[in-house]
Amino acid sequence: GYTLVDRFRSHVISALFASIADTLDKESVSFRPLIRHLEPATWALVSNEAPTWLPAEFDNYPDFLEAKFEATMTQLWTQSETQNDWTSLTWGEINALNVQHPLSRAVPVLSGFLDMPKVPGYGDSYMPAVQAPSFGASQRFFARPGQLESAVLTLPGGQSGHPLSQYYRVGFDDYATDKMTPLLPQELLHTLTIKPLSP
Repeated sequence: GYTLVDRFRSHVISALFASIADTLDKESVSFRPLIRHLEPATWALVSNEAPTWLPAEFDNYPDFLEAKFEATMTQLWTQSETQNDWTSLTWGEINALNVQHPLSRAVPVLSGFLDMPKVPGYGDSYMPAVQAPSFGASQRFFARPGQLESAVLTLPGGQSGHPLSQYYRVGFDDYATDKMTPLLPQELLHTLTIKPLSP
Protein backbone atom coordinates (compact mmCIF):
# COMPACT_ATOMS: atom_id res chain seq x y z
CA GLY A 1 0.00 0.00 0.00
CA TYR A 2 2.74 2.47 0.88
CA THR A 3 4.52 1.80 -2.42
CA LEU A 4 1.38 2.60 -4.39
CA VAL A 5 0.58 5.76 -2.41
CA ASP A 6 4.17 7.03 -2.68
CA ARG A 7 4.42 6.54 -6.44
CA PHE A 8 0.87 7.77 -7.13
CA ARG A 9 1.59 10.94 -5.17
CA SER A 10 4.74 11.55 -7.25
CA HIS A 11 2.84 11.08 -10.52
CA VAL A 12 0.11 13.52 -9.49
CA ILE A 13 2.54 16.21 -8.31
CA SER A 14 4.71 15.86 -11.43
CA ALA A 15 1.71 16.21 -13.74
CA LEU A 16 0.12 19.17 -11.91
CA PHE A 17 3.35 21.15 -11.77
CA ALA A 18 4.85 20.04 -15.10
CA SER A 19 4.52 23.49 -16.70
CA ILE A 20 6.43 25.12 -13.82
CA ALA A 21 9.10 22.41 -13.96
CA ASP A 22 9.49 22.94 -17.73
CA THR A 23 9.79 26.71 -17.32
CA LEU A 24 12.46 26.34 -14.64
CA ASP A 25 14.29 23.76 -16.75
CA LYS A 26 14.53 26.23 -19.63
CA GLU A 27 16.19 28.64 -17.23
CA SER A 28 18.55 25.86 -16.02
CA VAL A 29 16.94 25.93 -12.56
CA SER A 30 16.21 22.65 -10.79
CA PHE A 31 12.59 21.96 -9.84
CA ARG A 32 13.62 19.19 -7.43
CA PRO A 33 14.21 21.36 -4.30
CA LEU A 34 10.63 22.65 -4.54
CA ILE A 35 8.95 19.23 -4.51
CA ARG A 36 9.04 18.85 -0.73
CA HIS A 37 6.99 22.06 -0.35
CA LEU A 38 4.21 21.17 -2.79
CA GLU A 39 2.09 18.85 -0.62
CA PRO A 40 -0.33 21.56 0.70
CA ALA A 41 -0.70 23.10 -2.75
CA THR A 42 -1.40 19.70 -4.32
CA TRP A 43 -4.13 18.91 -1.79
CA ALA A 44 -5.72 22.34 -2.38
CA LEU A 45 -5.68 21.93 -6.18
CA VAL A 46 -7.13 18.42 -6.15
CA SER A 47 -9.70 19.10 -3.40
CA ASN A 48 -10.97 22.24 -5.13
CA GLU A 49 -10.58 20.75 -8.62
CA ALA A 50 -8.91 23.95 -9.82
CA PRO A 51 -9.65 24.02 -13.57
CA THR A 52 -6.69 26.18 -14.60
CA TRP A 53 -4.23 23.65 -13.15
CA LEU A 54 -5.76 20.56 -14.75
CA PRO A 55 -3.45 19.18 -17.48
CA ALA A 56 -4.86 20.04 -20.92
CA GLU A 57 -5.46 16.43 -21.99
CA PHE A 58 -8.06 15.88 -19.25
CA ASP A 59 -11.59 17.23 -18.84
CA ASN A 60 -11.92 16.66 -15.10
CA TYR A 61 -9.98 15.66 -12.00
CA PRO A 62 -11.47 12.15 -11.56
CA ASP A 63 -10.26 11.18 -15.05
CA PHE A 64 -6.88 12.79 -14.37
CA LEU A 65 -6.43 10.93 -11.06
CA GLU A 66 -7.51 7.63 -12.59
CA ALA A 67 -5.00 8.05 -15.42
CA LYS A 68 -2.22 8.83 -12.93
CA PHE A 69 -3.17 5.73 -10.93
CA GLU A 70 -2.96 3.54 -14.04
CA ALA A 71 0.37 5.12 -15.01
CA THR A 72 1.61 4.38 -11.49
CA MET A 73 0.62 0.70 -11.74
CA THR A 74 2.23 0.39 -15.18
CA GLN A 75 5.48 1.86 -13.86
CA LEU A 76 5.48 -0.43 -10.81
CA TRP A 77 4.84 -3.60 -12.81
CA THR A 78 7.59 -2.54 -15.25
CA GLN A 79 9.98 -2.03 -12.33
CA SER A 80 8.94 -5.34 -10.72
CA GLU A 81 10.84 -8.51 -11.60
CA THR A 82 7.63 -10.59 -11.56
CA GLN A 83 4.35 -9.52 -13.13
CA ASN A 84 1.15 -9.62 -11.05
CA ASP A 85 2.98 -10.66 -7.89
CA TRP A 86 2.00 -8.08 -5.28
CA THR A 87 4.76 -9.20 -2.90
CA SER A 88 7.30 -7.82 -5.37
CA LEU A 89 5.77 -4.36 -4.85
CA THR A 90 6.28 -4.17 -1.09
CA TRP A 91 8.14 -1.05 -0.03
CA GLY A 92 11.05 -3.18 1.17
CA GLU A 93 11.48 -4.62 -2.34
CA ILE A 94 10.95 -1.37 -4.27
CA ASN A 95 13.16 0.61 -1.89
CA ALA A 96 15.72 -2.20 -1.40
CA LEU A 97 18.99 -1.07 0.17
CA ASN A 98 21.83 -1.40 -2.33
CA VAL A 99 25.16 -0.31 -0.79
CA GLN A 100 27.81 -0.29 -3.52
CA HIS A 101 31.54 0.25 -3.39
CA PRO A 102 32.64 3.16 -5.66
CA LEU A 103 34.93 0.83 -7.59
CA SER A 104 32.19 -1.71 -8.37
CA ARG A 105 30.08 1.04 -9.93
CA ALA A 106 32.86 1.55 -12.47
CA VAL A 107 33.72 -2.16 -12.76
CA PRO A 108 30.43 -4.10 -12.22
CA VAL A 109 32.17 -7.50 -12.32
CA LEU A 110 33.59 -6.67 -8.87
CA SER A 111 30.14 -6.11 -7.36
CA GLY A 112 29.85 -9.51 -5.66
CA PHE A 113 33.29 -9.06 -4.16
CA LEU A 114 33.02 -5.44 -2.95
CA ASP A 115 29.34 -4.61 -2.40
CA MET A 116 27.18 -5.27 0.62
CA PRO A 117 24.30 -7.72 0.15
CA LYS A 118 21.07 -6.24 -1.21
CA VAL A 119 18.43 -6.24 1.55
CA PRO A 120 14.81 -5.02 1.92
CA GLY A 121 14.77 -1.28 2.47
CA TYR A 122 12.91 0.96 4.90
CA GLY A 123 12.38 4.68 5.40
CA ASP A 124 11.86 7.21 2.64
CA SER A 125 12.49 10.86 1.83
CA TYR A 126 11.58 13.46 4.47
CA MET A 127 11.43 10.86 7.26
CA PRO A 128 13.59 10.13 10.31
CA ALA A 129 15.06 7.14 8.46
CA VAL A 130 16.03 8.76 5.17
CA GLN A 131 16.82 5.93 2.79
CA ALA A 132 16.58 5.15 -0.92
CA PRO A 133 18.17 2.25 -2.84
CA SER A 134 21.46 4.09 -3.36
CA PHE A 135 21.18 6.82 -0.74
CA GLY A 136 20.95 6.84 3.04
CA ALA A 137 22.59 7.76 6.30
CA SER A 138 26.36 7.22 6.33
CA GLN A 139 26.05 6.40 10.04
CA ARG A 140 23.63 6.37 12.94
CA PHE A 141 25.09 7.93 16.05
CA PHE A 142 23.16 8.37 19.30
CA ALA A 143 24.76 9.48 22.55
CA ARG A 144 23.67 11.05 25.85
CA PRO A 145 26.19 13.08 27.83
CA GLY A 146 27.23 11.10 30.87
CA GLN A 147 25.72 7.85 29.54
CA LEU A 148 28.21 6.71 26.97
CA GLU A 149 27.61 3.08 27.92
CA SER A 150 24.29 3.31 26.06
CA ALA A 151 25.68 5.22 23.05
CA VAL A 152 25.18 3.72 19.60
CA LEU A 153 27.21 3.95 16.37
CA THR A 154 25.96 1.90 13.42
CA LEU A 155 27.71 1.99 10.03
CA PRO A 156 26.64 0.52 6.66
CA GLY A 157 29.90 -1.42 6.44
CA GLY A 158 32.55 -3.07 8.53
CA GLN A 159 35.53 -1.78 10.44
CA SER A 160 37.93 -2.64 7.65
CA GLY A 161 38.01 -1.18 4.16
CA HIS A 162 39.83 -4.27 2.88
CA PRO A 163 37.45 -6.75 1.16
CA LEU A 164 39.61 -9.72 2.24
CA SER A 165 39.31 -8.79 5.90
CA GLN A 166 36.87 -10.78 8.05
CA TYR A 167 35.63 -7.40 9.32
CA TYR A 168 34.86 -5.94 5.88
CA ARG A 169 31.08 -6.57 6.20
CA VAL A 170 30.79 -6.79 9.99
CA GLY A 171 28.26 -4.22 11.15
CA PHE A 172 26.23 -4.09 7.94
CA ASP A 173 23.59 -6.48 9.30
CA ASP A 174 23.11 -4.20 12.32
CA TYR A 175 22.67 -1.22 9.99
CA ALA A 176 20.22 -3.07 7.72
CA THR A 177 18.07 -4.39 10.57
CA ASP A 178 18.20 -1.30 12.82
CA LYS A 179 20.09 -3.14 15.53
CA MET A 180 21.79 -0.85 18.01
CA THR A 181 25.56 -1.36 17.79
CA PRO A 182 27.32 -0.10 20.96
CA LEU A 183 29.69 2.81 20.46
CA LEU A 184 32.09 1.83 23.23
CA PRO A 185 34.52 -1.07 22.73
CA GLN A 186 33.16 -4.49 23.61
CA GLU A 187 35.08 -7.76 23.87
CA LEU A 188 38.71 -7.28 22.76
CA LEU A 189 39.64 -9.75 20.03
CA HIS A 190 42.83 -8.33 18.50
CA THR A 191 45.40 -5.66 19.28
CA LEU A 192 47.65 -3.73 16.96
CA THR A 193 50.97 -2.60 18.38
CA ILE A 194 53.03 0.00 16.57
CA LYS A 195 56.72 0.08 17.50
CA PRO A 196 59.39 2.46 16.25
CA LEU A 197 62.19 1.07 14.11
CA SER A 198 65.24 0.24 16.16
CA PRO A 199 68.07 2.78 15.70
